[in-house]
Amino acid sequence: MIRLLGTAAAACVAAACLAAPAPKTDGPTYIDLRAKANQKLADDIGGRLPNNTLAAVPTGEQTFAGVKFRVGEKFVHLGSPLLTKEKPEKVEGIPVGRKAARLHFLHSTLFGKADPVIEDGAVIAEYRVNYDDGTAATVRVKYGEDLRDWWYAKAAPAAGEKVKVAWEGENEAAKARDNGIRLYLTTWKNPNPGKKVTTIDFARAGDTPASPFCVAITAD
Repeated sequence: MIRLLGTAAAACVAAACLAAPAPKTDGPTYIDLRAKANQKLADDIGGRLPNNTLAAVPTGEQTFAGVKFRVGEKFVHLGSPLLTKEKPEKVEGIPVGRKAARLHFLHSTLFGKADPVIEDGAVIAEYRVNYDDGTAATVRVKYGEDLRDWWYAKAAPAAGEKVKVAWEGENEAAKARDNGIRLYLTTWKNPNPGKKVTTIDFARAGDTPASPFCVAITAD
């Protein structure tokens, strides 16, 4: 009987070792956007100008503004009345599956310079952080504090004291107009680090023409 119990225990240990690993709870986790992504980096964005892409953004594991991200071939792009091709107002259920002290968002927006110009402090998007106990927290994305328009004038490159530029580059459409393109970093401190984050929802907010997009998210 003792020998049988020992054999059974060993089998249980072996099965546990072969089981799927537990969700990561320390160090950075690159949040996988692929199931929800709806726009290719290499394709024209906004539908108004040819060669207006994010193809110059380096893919794979990268470090931007001191934060590690994994950038895929596609990203999550939300709608705007100014887009020529329809995009969703909200994308729900981006999977996370771990506890996190912080979330880092690599993102930007179109139409920050549209008529009317979006005022600093205006909320243009929200990330809803959903926990496993059914509660949620909201990360409000403010223009002029978290990000600005993805195009910037090279003659006036300052982004402002509150905005953190994560990456700068070019595309042919922007370059022809003496502009560059940018992605911005927002780091959010989770008020509930002891709760497991199950998913993140990304949605437009406020009454602006902004068309926000998220290229990558990291949890740590």
